[in-house]
Amino acid sequence: MLGKILFPLIAALLFGALQAPAASLLVYYDGTASGNDLLDQSGNGRNAIYDANGSATTPVILTTTPANGNSGAYASLTANGSNQSGRYSVTPANGFSYNFNNESWSASMFYNRQSVATNDTLFHIGAGDGFGGENELYAWATANSTNLSFQHYPEVDVNLTATGKMNLNAWHHLAVTFSASGLNDGMGTLSLYADGVLVGTDNSFLLGTNNTFFFGGQGSGTSDRNFIGFLDEMALFSGALSAGEVASLANGSQTPISLVPEPSRVLLLGLGLFGLLMRRRRK
Repeated sequence: MLGKILFPLIAALLFGALQAPAASLLVYYDGTASGNDLLDQSGNGRNAIYDANGSATTPVILTTTPANGNSGAYASLTANGSNQSGRYSVTPANGFSYNFNNESWSASMFYNRQSVATNDTLFHIGAGDGFGGENELYAWATANSTNLSFQHYPEVDVNLTATGKMNLNAWHHLAVTFSASGLNDGMGTLSLYADGVLVGTDNSFLLGTNNTFFFGGQGSGTSDRNFIGFLDEMALFSGALSAGEVASLANGSQTPISLVPEPSRVLLLGLGLFGLLMRRRRK
């Protein structure tokens, strides 16, 4: 009887492990740190480098459990005078290279804003500061506004807004997905989610960024446009997450690592079940 149950299960697990997943983890930061940098929990070894802009101080890793109960630590980019304490960059120097213009991807994170004194950038792709002529894509809030905006420059062709999602002292979840056209033309469909709910989509753009990615900041050294507040569960995925997958991240029922486990882990599970079956059959 056990064989009738386990053999199909093992076959399904092994088959699934050999298939290319719809999405895989590129980086994942859950608040675990070493010195000033966040440690990558995806298994890829791409730690987030802390960049102290201006007169910024070192970041603080807090251990009070935030809105997502699965996480016990998060990063604080707190106010330092009129600026914030810094940004985290995912850089080619750490072995990271991804074509955000022509490949599908997703970004997700929890955030808690602590000041409305400056423009606050949650994530940024590109080399500029969000106001120049560079090709950039970013999610942010302007000073004294509580609306979350998702924009593309220099063309104002992506302009999605989540009203009230950048209010103070509250945890929110942000997710952005990009389904590339597959034609290597910088086109596709961008979707913005706030707290697990789809805000809107856009396909009227042409991406051409330099593929530099930042959490909590933007590509230039202009420190008063970075995020003042707390960040947690920051993740980048290859592939576009589904609406259901985004919702499971936002409600805390899944973490990035449980949502898209490495195929090797699925394979090891299948082998473990296979070994269990063989032991029982020999008895």
